[in-house]
Amino acid sequence: MKLFKTILSIFSVLVLSSVLFACVPIDDNHQSSNPPSTEIPTELKESRVEITAVPTGVTAYDGASVKIENTLLPLYGVYVNNSHTWSPNPSGRTLAGVGYFSLEGKAELTVTDENLTSCTVRPLSANVKANVADCKATFTIKSAGNYSVELNDDPERAIFLFVSDLKEEPDNQAEEDGARKTKVIRFEKGLHTTANSPYIQNDTITLTSDTTVIIDDGAVVRARFVANNAENITLTGNGIIDGSAFIRNATTGEVKVPLDFNYCKNLKFKDFSVLDPAGWCVNWYFCTDSEIDGMKIITSRSNGDGISIQSCKRINVKNCFLRTWDDSLVVKNYPQWSNRNLEGSTEDIIFENCTIWTDLAQSMEIGYETVGKTLTRVRFNNITVLHNFHKPVISIHNANNADVSDVKYDTITVEDGSMGKGDANSNCQLIEFAVAFNGTWSTQHKETALGNINNVSVKNLTMLDGNAVTTVRIVGCKDTRTGYNSTTHYVTDVTLENLWLNGKKFKKNYPYITTNDYSSVEIKEGEAPITAPFKFSKTEEQLKNYADHATVIG
Repeated sequence: MKLFKTILSIFSVLVLSSVLFACVPIDDNHQSSNPPSTEIPTELKESRVEITAVPTGVTAYDGASVKIENTLLPLYGVYVNNSHTWSPNPSGRTLAGVGYFSLEGKAELTVTDENLTSCTVRPLSANVKANVADCKATFTIKSAGNYSVELNDDPERAIFLFVSDLKEEPDNQAEEDGARKTKVIRFEKGLHTTANSPYIQNDTITLTSDTTVIIDDGAVVRARFVANNAENITLTGNGIIDGSAFIRNATTGEVKVPLDFNYCKNLKFKDFSVLDPAGWCVNWYFCTDSEIDGMKIITSRSNGDGISIQSCKRINVKNCFLRTWDDSLVVKNYPQWSNRNLEGSTEDIIFENCTIWTDLAQSMEIGYETVGKTLTRVRFNNITVLHNFHKPVISIHNANNADVSDVKYDTITVEDGSMGKGDANSNCQLIEFAVAFNGTWSTQHKETALGNINNVSVKNLTMLDGNAVTTVRIVGCKDTRTGYNSTTHYVTDVTLENLWLNGKKFKKNYPYITTNDYSSVEIKEGEAPITAPFKFSKTEEQLKNYADHATVIG
C-alpha cells in the first residue's frame, strides 16, 4: 500500500509539472532547481530475527510467554537473588527468564502473563514503550542491546532480552598473525559437559596461548575456563557459559570461578553470557592489555561479583550487562600469592557503555583490598544502573596502602537508587569515598599501612528515581592502630559536578553529605541533567528503510 501511494504521488507531480510547462521539481522555496529524478523508491528492506532453541538438558523458563512476530521465543531459566542480605549459602533464589535473538531492523514482541497490567522496559534511554492490554505487553525492539522487561513494573518479575546484531557470516574459525597460528575450539549448538566434550576435563577447560574459543548461538558450555601465563586468547560468540551445576559454599570455601585468568595478556572476551556462576564471574589477576566487550552476566550466589580486575594494567571493559549478587564492576590491588612482599599495581582501567543491576553490595567499587602503592587512572564512562538496592552505587574503599588517584566517573545514570535494603544498614550512600582500616578486608592478604585517595571526580550523574534522602560520604582518617604512629590519610581533590537526584539539582549546600578533617570536596552545580545514552545499532533514518515487522528465522 505504501509503495502504491508513493507511485501515485510521483505520477501526480509529473502531471502537474506538465501543465505548468516545467519539467522540474519544486523545492521548499518554490523555485526551479535540479532535473526531476525518475527513480521509483525501492521496497523496504526486510527486517529479520534469528532465534535458537534451549538445548536439551538446560533449564527453560515458562513463567511468562514471549513471542516475536507471533513466534514463541525460547527462554532460558536463570536463578536471580532478590534478597539483599548476605548469606554464605543463600536460599530463596527464584527463576527468571532470559531470551536471546539476533536482529536486523525492527521486531515486535508480545509478553503474555496472567494479571499483567503494566510493563517497563529498561534501560529507559532505549525508549522502548510497551502497550498493555488484555494481559499482554506489546513493544518494538529496534536495536541490538540488553533489556530488562519488568512485568507490572516489578523488578522481581523481570525478563531479560539479550539482543545481538544479525550477522551474515559466522565467526572465523581460524586466524593467522604472521608466524603465529591460532588454535580454535568451537562449541556448536547444544549442551557441552565433561561427559560429552573432549575439551572439558573435570569441568575445566585449560587454555594456552594463541587460542580462540567460539561459543555459538544456542551453545551452552557447562565448564570453567582458566589460563595462567598465557597470551593472545579470545573467547567469543553469543552462547552461554553455565555455572548452575557447580557447588558454591562460602562456609567451606568451595567455589568454581568460570573465568579465572592469571598473569595473562592480550585477552579478548566478546559477546557471550555467563549465567549463575559459582562465585565470582570474571577474575583477571595481574593481566595486561586486554578487553571485555559485550559480555552478559547474571549472578545470584555468595560472592557473585561480576567483573573483578586485580593488579591489572590497560584493561577496557565495554558494552556489558551485569546483574550481580555482589559488587558489579570491581578494581582491586592484590599482592602476588607466591611472595606477598611483591605488591600489585593497577593502571589504566576503563569501564564504558555498561548496564548494571546490583542486588547486593556496590555497582562500581574500587577496594576494599588495595595492597600496592599504585592504583591510578580508572575511568567509568556512560554507565547506566538499572537498580541498586544495597550499598553505594559509586565507592572507593581504600583499606590498605594504595595511593588511589586520577579516578573519573562521567555520565552515570541511576534509574533506581534504592540503596539501604536488607543488611546494608547505614552503608547506603549514593557515593562513598573513604580511607580506613577494615577489620575484615584490611588483613585478608597482607596487613599494611594506609594510603590516600586523591583527584577523583564525579561528573554528570543523574539519579532518575530512588531514595528521597540520598546520602554522600567522603572521609579520610587517622590510623590509630598500634605501630602505625597515628598517621593521617586523606581524601582530597574530590569534585562533584552536575549531579541531579530525583529531578533536583545537587547544590553546594547539600544537607546529606558527610566529610571530615581529612577530606576536601568541591561541588560544582550544573545547568541541566545529562544521562548516559543508549548505543543504537542504527539511526532513525536508517531504520525508516526497514519493514516494521520481522521475518523470524530458526
